[in-house]
Amino acid sequence: MTGVHQRSPGWAEPRPAAGRTSADQSLGRPSIVLPTQIVLPILLLGLAVLVGCVGPSSTEDNPGGVVINEQRAAGGFLGAEADFEKPAVTLTDTEGQPFDLATDTTAAVTLVFFGYTSCPVVCSTVLRELAAALNKLDPATQQQIQVVFITTDPARDTRAVITAYLDTFNFASYVGLTGPISTIEKAAGPLQVEFYVQDEDGVPGGPYEVA
Repeated sequence: MTGVHQRSPGWAEPRPAAGRTSADQSLGRPSIVLPTQIVLPILLLGLAVLVGCVGPSSTEDNPGGVVINEQRAAGGFLGAEADFEKPAVTLTDTEGQPFDLATDTTAAVTLVFFGYTSCPVVCSTVLRELAAALNKLDPATQQQIQVVFITTDPARDTRAVITAYLDTFNFASYVGLTGPISTIEKAAGPLQVEFYVQDEDGVPGGPYEVA
């Protein structure tokens, strides 16, 4: 697929990215989706889980209302499902090509991250630990998992910046996406992901943070 970055053979463990100075004030919370594939939207400032691709038998034993399905899906995954739809939103990948979140998330499991490259330690920690966990899976299972990063700071996160940032983590492959902030908000809404941009000093064009 266009825009998918594959890890080259012989990769080395990267050093932690430097220069992350913005304050991250967000917390994670799970949320769930998808009728045909498992999509896990993860706000780097937060965590949302969207799961589908499950069988018809389920139990409602979660007090939060999530329906847990105990039947293993055709792809071998267990998960949960909820009444959310994949956003019909098209963003731009790091190669400048359109990426439709509704039709191009074709893997059995898709991890969707909403975050920004100037996020401090917590974001890098989440991504690095996820990459380490995925790399412990066998190659066949890794091929069923798609990692998608959507910037919440498109003004500073150019395609080149996103690529350089994601390359510091050891994902076998990934898709980096950007676009107008209004379009990114449309992508986040159906997945129950929220973020905002705030001037740190109240001066237009001055330092700001994303949370």
